Amino acid sequence: MGNCHQSSPYWAWLGCLYAIGLKIRREGLLAIEEDIVHPHQEDSLFGKYPLTRKQPYLDFACDTLRMMVDGMAQHSGRIDLYLDNAVRANRRQWFWRRANENLLQLIAITLRMLSDGHHPNIACEFGRQAIPFAQRPTFDDMGAWLKEQRASSRIPLSKERIAAFLQSIGADGTDVQ
Repeated sequence: MGNCHQSSPYWAWLGCLYAIGLKIRREGLLAIEEDIVHPHQEDSLFGKYPLTRKQPYLDFACDTLRMMVDGMAQHSGRIDLYLDNAVRANRRQWFWRRANENLLQLIAITLRMLSDGHHPNIACEFGRQAIPFAQRPTFDDMGAWLKEQRASSRIPLSKERIAAFLQSIGADGTDVQ
């Protein structure tokens, strides 16, 4: 596998969408609002993956994520219709015609799966299928890389977080060291 992912927009988007999916699962949809409103900020999820900041892909992903945050994903089929129409309508525009359609499909498919509530691993596996065969990572390579991504995105548990959790379940937290 090597470091091919560092210069590949496919890997960057898979990693970023995986991180977004994990954040949604841990903290809920509203937790990504700041990331999608200000995607160019260094501390946004997109900041960790600079290759995701290219257009039209960034706007496409952020617009779709905004629709998810606004509740569109709760209405079965609407996010699918939105994604399909966005890809179809934008194919006619000059800027979009120069876009990598495989990359657009990767983003659309992965977001569709996340909006359906699938685990980020599953969503990324569906997105991986949009990568041209010659550039597509193997299932095992991607699984190992996503495992690395998950490990690097873990939030360390502080005494305060543990105490807050124990308090939320009715324990007193006096034994936290």
